[in-house]
Amino acid sequence: MSVFTSSGALFSIVRNASKASGKNDAIVAVVFSAMCLEAFINEKISCAIANLKTPGDTEANLGKELCEFARWGKPVVENPKDRTSTAGKYQKARSIFAGRKYHEEESPFKDFQVLMNLRNWLVHKKLEEVYKDDSGEYAMEKPSAIDQLEALKVIDRLPPDAPTQSDLRRIDTPGVARWAKKTVLRMIDAFDKSISNKVAKARLRPDRDMLPIPESDQ
Repeated sequence: MSVFTSSGALFSIVRNASKASGKNDAIVAVVFSAMCLEAFINEKISCAIANLKTPGDTEANLGKELCEFARWGKPVVENPKDRTSTAGKYQKARSIFAGRKYHEEESPFKDFQVLMNLRNWLVHKKLEEVYKDDSGEYAMEKPSAIDQLEALKVIDRLPPDAPTQSDLRRIDTPGVARWAKKTVLRMIDAFDKSISNKVAKARLRPDRDMLPIPESDQ
């Protein structure tokens, strides 16, 4: 059976954007990285469900974790009203396969949450409004995603006396694009390493160009 995955196609866009240095390439990398990770976990849920339906496959050879993942995921993907977040799906998968959830303040999940927050800000952002602060200087309200990128040292903090800059311009850098791609690779690598059953690991294996992580991206 041939399987064509959208996460692989989305990742190819991320990879190309992370190598470029043109205007908006970093924004493309961020948005498509978030889409890639969302598609990836949804595909793995669907793949687990499909394995339960394969003649001859039983819990004994698939492993109880994959079967539990499939049984949990079936109503998630089949119910159009389900509102389980992408983060919630990754946490559930981690809990089932590794016996514990991701630590939210550690990589790669911390970076993943920042990536999703940044993507949501880009997609749902309002017009950037310039206003005068208490000292009479012009300023702009800084989104939480920008604070988070600064905390991760993906972008530099602006000095207090720096002129007002567009947040979009601040994140449109090769460094942000490379960070977005690296976050995808590290999340997928963490998912793969959480699965100990060899049959389940083979059935849920990511696309070949996503693993292993190239040394340059570690």
